[in-house]
Amino acid sequence: MRSRNWPRGFVPACAISLLAAALASAQPAPKTPAVAVLDAGDVPRWEAWTKQFGWQVIAPTVPAGANIDVRVQAVEAAVAQAIAKSGADPARIYLVALGDEGAAVFYAISRVPDLWAAGLALGGSLQQALDSNRIYAVDFTLTPVLWAAGGPDDQALAAKVRSAG
Repeated sequence: MRSRNWPRGFVPACAISLLAAALASAQPAPKTPAVAVLDAGDVPRWEAWTKQFGWQVIAPTVPAGANIDVRVQAVEAAVAQAIAKSGADPARIYLVALGDEGAAVFYAISRVPDLWAAGLALGGSLQQALDSNRIYAVDFTLTPVLWAAGGPDDQALAAKVRSAG
């Protein structure tokens, strides 16, 4: 029996090609940033705003009439599921709310501050969150929040929050 004499470069080239293909298929899909909304009714608007950037929109399933603690737990669970199953980047999860839900951003961050990269409250009043006596400056040392509002008492309230650190 006669053995074939393969060119010296053929076998190593095949091995390298197979190894590269195996490594490429083993690479995880890139993680994507996401916005988490507290009100599922806001999902279409946030999807329209973030679609061009390839961001995910995470919305919890919340029973009707649920209190804020149940809503925060639901959004926390939805974020955990999106990280595990949808490729959301745990370092780039942003909590967002519109209108009267703005206070809920501050409250949710105070409940689970290590979950969020930042918060964005467009509208609403911070007073409701402050009145809960569950908001502490230490909760916001690593989680910045942008609050954009225009109510008559918002300037004074913003100054009060800023002076508290």
